[in-house]
Amino acid sequence: MGEMKLNDRIGQDLSCGGASKEPKRGLEMSARHKEKTPTAIKVIAVIFIIVYWWTIIGIIAGIFLWMGKNWARIIAVIMCGLSSVLGFLLVAGLGVSNISGIINVTMNLAIIYYLLFNSKVDRYFGRM
Repeated sequence: MGEMKLNDRIGQDLSCGGASKEPKRGLEMSARHKEKTPTAIKVIAVIFIIVYWWTIIGIIAGIFLWMGKNWARIIAVIMCGLSSVLGFLLVAGLGVSNISGIINVTMNLAIIYYLLFNSKVDRYFGRM
């Protein structure tokens, strides 16, 4: 007569004393995650991904530069070239006139010159 089915009893135990009219906490959080992601967060995520892969490529190129691989020298020259162009645009175009930007551009250009025009480097990479 007053017997409850097992499923009813489990449901009653999980609801802690009966059914509640308040919305479930899990449903609120899932609705919050359905909101549109702000553009700033997307931009930061893209910048993070680019910087991450730029760093990984730089480390790999550095290791293989040490081993004398000519393709790593080409990648290093390209990376230094892109860095110097971006640095120059920041210093000259956007009016960021700090000494560190100028030093960055100068060092990148010096590395490019060394990797391309030094005869010892050419011999090391087997070009002469």
